[in-house]
Amino acid sequence: MTKFPFIDNEPVTPPIFVSRENELNFLKNNTFFRNESVVINGYDYIGKSSIVQTFRNEILSGEYGERIFPLKIRMTQFYHSIKTDFLSVITHELCANIWTLIMGNKYSELLEDTLLNVRKDQSISKFEKSLKRIFKIVTSEKLSGTGRNTTELGGKFFVEGKITEANESHSERKPLQAFEFMLLLDELMEILEENGFNKIVIICDELNHLPPKINFDLFSNYLNIFSSKKIIFVIVAVDPRSWIHDPDRVDMENLINSFSQRLDIGPFESAEDVKILIENSLKFNEINDLFFQEGIHERIYEITEGFPLFTVKLCNVAYYMTKISQQEVVKSELIERLGIPFSKWIARYEGNYGTMNRGEFEKFLSSYYK
Repeated sequence: MTKFPFIDNEPVTPPIFVSRENELNFLKNNTFFRNESVVINGYDYIGKSSIVQTFRNEILSGEYGERIFPLKIRMTQFYHSIKTDFLSVITHELCANIWTLIMGNKYSELLEDTLLNVRKDQSISKFEKSLKRIFKIVTSEKLSGTGRNTTELGGKFFVEGKITEANESHSERKPLQAFEFMLLLDELMEILEENGFNKIVIICDELNHLPPKINFDLFSNYLNIFSSKKIIFVIVAVDPRSWIHDPDRVDMENLINSFSQRLDIGPFESAEDVKILIENSLKFNEINDLFFQEGIHERIYEITEGFPLFTVKLCNVAYYMTKISQQEVVKSELIERLGIPFSKWIARYEGNYGTMNRGEFEKFLSSYYK
């Protein structure tokens, strides 16, 4: 099958990434200079993850000048942590990443010493000792041991300890409290500052793919943490409009608006953005034997209304049909023919506030691939 040059099933970054300079500047100005957390809002498939991934890559590259420590929390971690202990998950990930990426140590050493208490190395620095101590408090591993000396067990502070007739001790961990998290954060920040970092940015992508109740619980329970200037969050959250017809809908609008900074993501702003996307995608994939007709990007933009998903899908179908017909130029006549069915799908997408059955859409597209 012909390789498709236009990427739509994963976040894209430069050189494919285009047309989001204003959004990146918004993130930069608010997170770096104003110490404000930002919630990102927008339709599905609008490019939120691409913006977040590009933002993170630019931080890692040092492009922004300041030394920032970015931590990305995966959606699956959030789903689990909401039911258990959100703040401990974040602290656990911070410890693990500082230990490996900043201190250059092996994660297995951290686990071994924390969970098995076998290392008595006194030569480690005070910062390594501090980090190990914090990690032992917040680790999510279930712990049990034989013997009555429960102080040798790792794990979060426990609220109940039991010793069985078999002389086995067990502990139950309590969730980390907000004030505890902030105090532990001070210790971790001291370690980072010693290594030249002056800010932590937690990047939380794909929360919009979780049920709205999960988002609601996250925002309502930890709003005081998100509003703190000690630690910065960039959160891709559920769009309240997307769940307007859902029976489990919760009122996310007020919570999202409670963030001091909200970034609403829209479609591409101009036909020029589509032109650059086409040029960059063909160049990136080293395609030199097929071209898009001059000025065709303007009609593509009109049909797709600048929505990234439909733009790349329309370009892929047009590319494929031109390729199998052994022609060298994607012509406007083909785009016009494809425009009618695509317009119907876009109308459905907008009518459902940026959601749709992706499987049905892919089935529709497959009818063009022989």
